[in-house]
Order: sequence, then C-alpha cells, then structure tokens
Amino acid sequence: MPLMAIQVKGHPERSRRTLVVPYKSLKKAGLQPLRLWVYLLASMAIPKRHSRPEQIQSDRRTFHVQSSTWEKRSLLQSEAMATLLIDTLFHYREQGEYKLHAFVVMRDHFHALLTIEGKGTIERVMQKIKGGFSHRARAELGFRGEIWQRGFTDERVWDAEQFISVRKYIHDNPVRRGMVAVAEDYPFSSAHAKFRKPQGLKPSTS
Repeated sequence: MPLMAIQVKGHPERSRRTLVVPYKSLKKAGLQPLRLWVYLLASMAIPKRHSRPEQIQSDRRTFHVQSSTWEKRSLLQSEAMATLLIDTLFHYREQGEYKLHAFVVMRDHFHALLTIEGKGTIERVMQKIKGGFSHRARAELGFRGEIWQRGFTDERVWDAEQFISVRKYIHDNPVRRGMVAVAEDYPFSSAHAKFRKPQGLKPSTS
C-alpha cells in the first residue's frame, strides 16, 4: 500500500515527528496533504505539561513559576517595587485565582509556588500577576517603561517531596546570592516572619 510520510512540527516544546499515513486512507477521507497538515498541527499543538492524563483530569495543579524583568534589569530592588509585587501576589490570592504557598522577590526576577483549581490556567494566572503589577507600578509609583520579559517558566509539582524541595529552593535564593545569611532574614520572601502563614502547604496531586 502506498504510504505518505509527513513531518509535523507542533508546539515549540515538542520535538518534530514523522507520521506514516496510508495514502488510500487520505484519499478515501478526502484529505489533501495540506489539509492534513493543518489538522495535525492543530491536534498536536498541546503544551508538554498537559500531555499526561493526570494533568488533564486534575482540577488542582501546583506549579513553581518564575519570571524575569525586562533585560534582567534590577527593577524590583527598591522596597516600593518589591512590596508592590508582593501585594499583587496576595491580591490575586485573595481573589481566589490561586493558593499561594511560597514566594521570593529578587532584584531582577521572582519565584512563586502556587496551586490553581478548576478551569484556571497557569498562563492566565501569570498574565494577571504580571499585568496587574505593571498597571499598579505605573499608576501608583509612576513607573515608566517595560517591566517584564515576555513569557515565564513553570515547573509542575507532583508530590510532597518535590513541593518541599521547590519551596526551599525559592526561599534560599537570597542566600545563594549572598544577600542574607539565612532565608528568614530576607524581607521580600514568604520565609520572613512578617508574612502570614502561606495557604495549603500540602501540594495537590489528585
């Protein structure tokens, strides 16, 4: 039977795949190669983190997220900017967008450990945090110019062991940078005593 090999490049996080399709099947289905390309591209363009069944079915997902400032500039080094970003994180937590377990605001980036539920997505959450902060920085602090690099990085947290490891990694950021001797001394981190106990310290993997 004549076969047709088609290379499909899906989402940027996925590798290129080659599919071997019976040509008669294409003809019988009335699919021309170009139409098949569009169909396959649409069906395979799924981010890697949604490729596992438990990730699709779960209505509670815990993530470690990180985002950097524009050109890695030290835009968050002032107390006013760092405090405003922390207030933004708490604001959207109170709005029910996520549960906030840990965070740290560094001079040129921030980390957060959070859980989203239901139909919420990590993309929507990060858009709210970064967009909300940018709006407030301009309105309340008179900031002008770009604040964030495009995009963000995220890591799915699957179990309690990983959760504890990620939380420690977040809190130890200022220590690794030589800014403080112990994590609890850094004022812009959930490790500091002035912040209320983060919500739901046990990650959700169900």
